[in-house]
Amino acid sequence: MKLATPVAFSAPEQKLSHQDKLLFAGSCFAERIGDWLVHSGFDAGVNPAGIAYNPISMAVHLALALKSGTTDASGYVHTPVGVVHYDFHSSLSANEQGAAEQMLNIAIKEMRSSLLNANAVFLTFGTAIAFERMDNGAVVNNCHKLPGKYFRQRFLSEAEMYASFSDALTVLFEANTAIQVYLTVSPVRHLRHGAIENQRSKSRLIRLCEMLCTDFSQCNYIPVYELVMDEFRDYRFYRHDDLIHLNEAGLGMVQERFASAFISPQSQKLMDRVQRWREMQQHRIMHPESATAKTFAERLAAETTEIHKLLPRLKA
Repeated sequence: MKLATPVAFSAPEQKLSHQDKLLFAGSCFAERIGDWLVHSGFDAGVNPAGIAYNPISMAVHLALALKSGTTDASGYVHTPVGVVHYDFHSSLSANEQGAAEQMLNIAIKEMRSSLLNANAVFLTFGTAIAFERMDNGAVVNNCHKLPGKYFRQRFLSEAEMYASFSDALTVLFEANTAIQVYLTVSPVRHLRHGAIENQRSKSRLIRLCEMLCTDFSQCNYIPVYELVMDEFRDYRFYRHDDLIHLNEAGLGMVQERFASAFISPQSQKLMDRVQRWREMQQHRIMHPESATAKTFAERLAAETTEIHKLLPRLKA
């Protein structure tokens, strides 16, 4: 008896290894996958310019990084939590504008370095529902909890998202001819806008991915949204506090599918070894003076040395 609808992943001919340089950018789902690979010893940048949910804001980040641009001065705004910028997440804030500008310039340079040196970049679109400023019509990445009267909510069209993102990808492929881009749509539903609106939003993003993959041979689509919606359509895979975000079991299943499709067998074995090593580090020693505890400590020290030889960038 089948209790799920299988969703196939198209595996690349050249699978990823620990020697590759990766970049994950976009929604919080991109961070979950990117952080997992960093934790497993991969050389991966994760949202150096902060979380972004809509494709136009993501394209702004790409364009700023690739063209060595500077942030729009009109985008800085003073809030109770500090100085922030409409094009960036609130995590990139500072007490005064000069410090905020410096922080964003560092973030943009870091993203530029990642884009120019990466073998593969994974971009996750979260929503096609965006907010634009009432004063100049610019789409913002984050409203920073400012009064609603400052913004207008609307759907982004496939055409405007494509125009903005295709321009950014054109520059990227000229700057890094060897890079592969993998597009995904976040499986996290934005139900605060309504179930119907969320579905329309995700449909536009899926169509955007199709348009980009059709016109750019270096673009590839990963059906993460379809995997979660069709194969994992069971609330046991979701956090019980909101029934929207995947819980550890659901995220683990996505990670397993991702690893099977995209990561080389050798690196998968190394990931398993790193996981066992981390479990050893978390092991609680009840009797540290016992012979068993001392033997375990020796094994852990030896394995730590070997792991760091294999993966010098890996953090404890």
